[in-house]
Amino acid sequence: VFGVACFAGLELCEFDPFDSHQAHVVKQIKAAFDDATAGASPPCGPRLSALLRLALETGKSARDGRSCRAIGKLRGQTASGVALAELRQEVATAVQATVLEPSVVRAAESFRALDA
Repeated sequence: VFGVACFAGLELCEFDPFDSHQAHVVKQIKAAFDDATAGASPPCGPRLSALLRLALETGKSARDGRSCRAIGKLRGQTASGVALAELRQEVATAVQATVLEPSVVRAAESFRALDA
């Protein structure tokens, strides 16, 4: 599920909303997006801008326990091995249903609006 975000295909990793490396990658992508959309005539067009903005919002929501309560199950976990991998998969599945899938719907709506 979260091979997507380790985020630019840099590596395949298990979903861990509390991992500082994953958070750092999202922060770097946000900084690049801010640079690409700044100024009077940004080099990034409206379609790419909308896609990147939605991806960043989704990445932030996918790490936020207020967006998906299942994320709280991973906070402070000391499980290891198979138990931790299973818990991460359970939480990733919940995040996919409550955060990612609605984001795909919003993306489709955004692009329909841009095409209108």
